[in-house]
Amino acid sequence: MKVILSTIFVASLIHANIVLAQNRMEELVITGTRGEVEIGNVPAAVSSVDGSIIQRGQQQLTLEESLKRVPGVFLQNSHNFSQAQRISIRGFGARSAFGIRGIKVIVDGVPATMPDGQGNVDEIDLGSARRIEVARGPSSSLYGTASGGVINIITEDGTEEPFVEGRITIGEFGLKKYQLKTGGQHDKVNYLLSGSITDLDGFRGHSYVDRNSFNSKIKYQIDEKGELTATFNVLDVPDMGDPGALNAAEV
Repeated sequence: MKVILSTIFVASLIHANIVLAQNRMEELVITGTRGEVEIGNVPAAVSSVDGSIIQRGQQQLTLEESLKRVPGVFLQNSHNFSQAQRISIRGFGARSAFGIRGIKVIVDGVPATMPDGQGNVDEIDLGSARRIEVARGPSSSLYGTASGGVINIITEDGTEEPFVEGRITIGEFGLKKYQLKTGGQHDKVNYLLSGSITDLDGFRGHSYVDRNSFNSKIKYQIDEKGELTATFNVLDVPDMGDPGALNAAEV
C-alpha cells in the first residue's frame, strides 16, 4: 500500500512540472521611446509648458518664469546673468556652484550640455520657444548623461503665411527689451528668425546686463518621411555685472 501511494505522489509531481513548463512565459524586454508620444501615455514624470504660457505676460528673461510651477524643479540665480541660472530637479544639480549640472538640456534635438556636464540656456531666446518639456527621474537616462532629468526646449516653426512680429518690454530697474521675429514657408523650406536686445540695470548693485541674441531655424522637407533642420544661434554679452553675497556696508 505504501508503494502505491508513493508512486501516485511522484506522478503528481511530474505532472505539475510539466504544467509549469507549458505555462512559462518568454522574457519581455521593454524599452522607452524618444519619439512623439501623448503625455498621458508616457510612463514617467513628464511636464510640458506650452508656448502660450512662455510668451504671454512674461518678461522672457530666464527659464524661471516658465518652469517655476513645474513639480520637482527648483531654480536659483535667476537675476545673476554672469553665473548663469542654477536649476535642480529632485535635488540633482543642487550642489552646483553655478549653471546646470546633472541635468540634460536639449534645444531642437541638439544637446546644449557640454561634455563635462555643464549646461547653458542663455543663448536661447524664449520669445521663439514653442514648448518646454521637463522629464524627471530615471526615465531621463534615455537621453544619456542625465541622472537628474531633462529639459527639452522646442522652438517655433514658420507659419504657411510669412509674418513679422515685434515686441517691446519695459519694466522696473531699467528693464528694456526689444524683440523681432519673422518666419514663413516657401516651397519645401520653412524658416524662423528671432532676435532680441536686452538692457537691465537690476535690483542689486552690479546686477546689470546688456545682452543681444539671435536664433534661427531652417527646415528643408526632403520627402514625406524625412527633413533636414539647421539651427544657428548667436549670443553677445558686451557688458554685465556679478553681484556678490555682501553689499558695500557689510564688507
